[in-house]
Amino acid sequence: LIDRCNWQLAQLLRYSKPTRISEAIGPLRVVLEGYNRIYGGPAKDAVPILYFAVALSKTPGEEERALREFHDGLSHIDIGPDAPVKNLLWAKSNLARLLRRLNRVTQAEEQEAFARNWVIGHPYAFPPSEIRTTIQDERDNTGAHIVDHPSLVEFFNSINEL
Repeated sequence: LIDRCNWQLAQLLRYSKPTRISEAIGPLRVVLEGYNRIYGGPAKDAVPILYFAVALSKTPGEEERALREFHDGLSHIDIGPDAPVKNLLWAKSNLARLLRRLNRVTQAEEQEAFARNWVIGHPYAFPPSEIRTTIQDERDNTGAHIVDHPSLVEFFNSINEL
């Protein structure tokens, strides 16, 4: 029950406007430790790991640890029909932001290209407003390398959102 409450708290912090995901490190640590306790090993559920990675990426001094958590979380995602796509796009967008802050521009561009290509390759998956909300971070006004890229601007202009 405590693990579920902590997981819900982490989700509420993520979806608050502006996002407060950086405040979710403690609750997410409880969730991941609970997974260890219950399953007898490190967490294999990518989504909580990615939430933890994003939370760490927003915390000064935790950049390298965040990169390790991103790598761990992304290694557990099956990019198939059941993939948690919005979480994946959100995580990769945040990873790109972190990589840019660390001046690893080429690696950041790879993550940004993945997000852009996925959106363009799945034109009916989500409306543009939902894509923007998932990718952009209103607090630090980032995500522009993805949603303001000419390929996505053209794509968004071709869609009439109701």
